[in-house]
Amino acid sequence: MVNIILLKMLWRIYRPFIIFSAIFIGALQFLIIWIFSSLNYVPIFEALYHQLPPHLQALLNEELIYHLSLKGAVAFAMNHPLVLLLLGIIAIAYSSRLISGEAEKGLLELLLSYPLKRNQFYATQFFSTSVFLLFAIGGGYGGSVLALILKKQLTLEIFFNVSKIGINLWFLFLLITSYALLFSVHHKERGKWGILAVVLTLIFYFLHFITAIWDELEFLKPINIFSYYQPQKIMFNEIQIYQNLLILIGVTVICFFIGINRFSVRDLP
Repeated sequence: MVNIILLKMLWRIYRPFIIFSAIFIGALQFLIIWIFSSLNYVPIFEALYHQLPPHLQALLNEELIYHLSLKGAVAFAMNHPLVLLLLGIIAIAYSSRLISGEAEKGLLELLLSYPLKRNQFYATQFFSTSVFLLFAIGGGYGGSVLALILKKQLTLEIFFNVSKIGINLWFLFLLITSYALLFSVHHKERGKWGILAVVLTLIFYFLHFITAIWDELEFLKPINIFSYYQPQKIMFNEIQIYQNLLILIGVTVICFFIGINRFSVRDLP
């Protein structure tokens, strides 16, 4: 169902940014782990932590340096905003560009005039983005493992837990890719629907932090995609990864099939 020629073309187009993302994310993971394993950070953070208001303590406890440990720092590195930003660019901007972007320029008809079925075109776009995301996340995984090896802190438990976090992160952004593509097939203006996907993702991300400190909004957690990516809890074996993956995969599959069906009957501009 995937067109290899189109896949290779997409790789040639996006290769510079994908490689940059993998290197940047890997370097960021390496630096965060290297710094935390080199400093006696526990007394410093404990002193700062106890000076903060209770609500902010709760937020930092969950999202920043869980248990003030190296394992917590490893999990935090995989949840760094810059990491999420680069992956979001790949998942949203690049996934929708070939559909709504080329439609906006009037080239989508030309692309589909080749012996390429619409379903194959759509599936290739989704698959290529999933590969690019995996490549970028793999760079971060490599940076984390390398830093832990050089600092002689890598254990079998940390190795497997970092792997689980990377898998969970990948499926989170596959979901974002699926609804970005779904939005892109409804209009030829890439900017309009790309912004919608960005805004929706930012709302999810913002609410993820708000619900951590505002108990009255806790009912929103089940419908927030970022509630199903919990690197700290995975690192400390507090949850099973399948609890997150089942939801992420299920919603991704639904968005994918709605999008591919809509694209197959869409009138070209």
